[in-house]
Formats: sequence, structure tokens, C-alpha cells
Amino acid sequence: MEDKRAKADKLALQKWVSQFQSHMAHASKAIVAMETLLDFIKGTKAETLSEMVDSLQALSEMLIECAGIMFTSVRSACELFMRMITVEVRFGDSFESCRENLIANGVKIVEKAKAGQKRIAPKGAPFIRDGATVLTHSRSRTVEAVLLEAASKNKRFSVFVTESRPSRLGAQMAEALHKHGIPVTLIPDTAVALVMEQVDFVIVGAEAVVESGGVINTTGTLNVAMVAKTLNIPFYVVAQSFKFVRMFPLNQSDLPATLVTKDIMSPSASVTASKSFEFPVATLVPDTSAMEDSEGGDKAISQLNPVLDYTPANFVTLLFTDLGILTPSAVSDELIKLYL
Repeated sequence: MEDKRAKADKLALQKWVSQFQSHMAHASKAIVAMETLLDFIKGTKAETLSEMVDSLQALSEMLIECAGIMFTSVRSACELFMRMITVEVRFGDSFESCRENLIANGVKIVEKAKAGQKRIAPKGAPFIRDGATVLTHSRSRTVEAVLLEAASKNKRFSVFVTESRPSRLGAQMAEALHKHGIPVTLIPDTAVALVMEQVDFVIVGAEAVVESGGVINTTGTLNVAMVAKTLNIPFYVVAQSFKFVRMFPLNQSDLPATLVTKDIMSPSASVTASKSFEFPVATLVPDTSAMEDSEGGDKAISQLNPVLDYTPANFVTLLFTDLGILTPSAVSDELIKLYL
């Protein structure tokens, strides 16, 4: 009986998951997730506070699960949303009164998250001077906002964008900047060291910022950071505070994930993480044309295309956030403020 009820509850929540999926391609997944949770509170048919909180938690888990390979910011945003909406709520009040308070708090949180990108752009833009050459890796809407803010101040600068294979998110970033008239050059990931001596600074986004001030971001970020450090080029990170996560990795192996690799030649080839994982360290994107041997069909070379990597704090110069311009060491203090 309980299994049937659980299935029915999950089916009822699927409506909100579908809403999340339809909107996440056009905005930050983390912000869309918070909006979805807020809309659920507004439209819930729950009759008790505990029932609504349980459903919110279940919905959060479903949103995280369907957020795709870049789910870390969604998880962090959901955790922060669930924590912040209960601030100043008097749980002894009637259910309807509590629900109204939760909605009011939720609206403030979502509005603050949406405004965060606008608050970051003016902080990062002054670091871009006339005639500067900037390098960025992969695609970040917040990095894009910083660059557009600088361009709106009539600053003349150019941007190198890494292609960011296999996702080619960097190509999307280059197209977006080009549409706004910013001189941009798309380069292969392997050319980072070659062009770095022409660069004034590197600026990247982050999928997550950990307690040490290090960042988890699209694979290749660490490569870029290491080259920048070697040539004494500043390495800046832009991220909203809802991407701050309570985690303290020391190296790549500290990104907890249990990976099971399927047959690379199978149409369903992928890397699957166990339900206990926190970060999907890798996925497989097979290129079957390159994998077949001369006799045709048999697999010859296995292929692994990591999705995320970890860049330690010692490679990060500054972080531009909605909380201000931070040194890596200041992140732990801000996390304490967020979660206490």
C-alpha cells in the first residue's frame, strides 16, 4: 500500500519536474530549480506542513536527478532554498499562515538569486581594461554578463574561448559573444598554453565553489589554471553564492563517485554513477567512427571524456560573487554565514 502511495506521490510531482525541464535550457538551472520549488509551494494540495516539506524534499531530489551532468549547483540551490524559506517561520501557526510565510521567503530568495548575476557583472567588469585580452573556458552565463558589462562601458577588448570538447560549450559562448560585437577567437583546448602569453587574465565560471575556495567546473578548467599559474596570469572565477558547497576535496579522487563503465560500442554507452555519488566525475561520449577497427565493428580503443574537474584554491586569484570580491580563503567564512 505504501509503495502505491509513493508511486502516486512521485507521479504527482512529475508535473513540476516537467516544468523544470522545459525552462532549464533558457536560464540558470539552479534558479529554475528554486522557482520550481516556489511554484510547488504556491500550488501544493498538501494539507499539513510536514506533508508539504516531505513533498518539497522529494521534488528537490527529482530535480537534482534530472538536472544532467551539471547538477551540483541545482543541489546546492535546493539545499539553500529549503533552509532559507524556513527563516522566521513560526511553525506553531496555522498551516495556511506557514505556507504564506514560506512563499514570501521563497519569493525573496528567488529574486535575490536572479539579481545576483547583475550584482556580479559590475564587480568583474572594472578588471577588464581597454586593449585587454581575456581567455575563458567553456560557457558561463555569469562570465558572459561580466564581459557584456565591460563592452557596454565602451571598453575595447578581445576574448579567446576554448572549444571545450566534447560538449563544445565554448563554441556556444563564442557565438554568444560574437552576436554582441565582442571580438572573439575560438581555440582548441590544446592551444591554451600557446595563446596564454597573449592573455592579460583568465576568467571562468564554476559549477561549484568548495570550502577551500577551489572550484569544480567543466573539465579542462584545471589545465587552464595550471598554465595561467605557470605564466603568472591572474585566474578569476565568477560564481553566485548559491554555488558554494560544503565540501573539502584535496584532489580529483576526492570527488566522490562510483563509476560503472558500459560497453563503449553500445548505443547506450555511458558512465553511470551510483545513487550515493555527489559529483558525476565522468561520462562517455563515444565516437563510433573512430572506435571501429579495420575489420569493422569490433571495439579497439576505449574512450573516457570527463565532465568535471577540481581546481584547487592555490590556482585561484579572486572570486567575483554576489557577496563581493572574495579571496579563496574567504569562502569558508561565507559558507558559515549562509548555513548557520
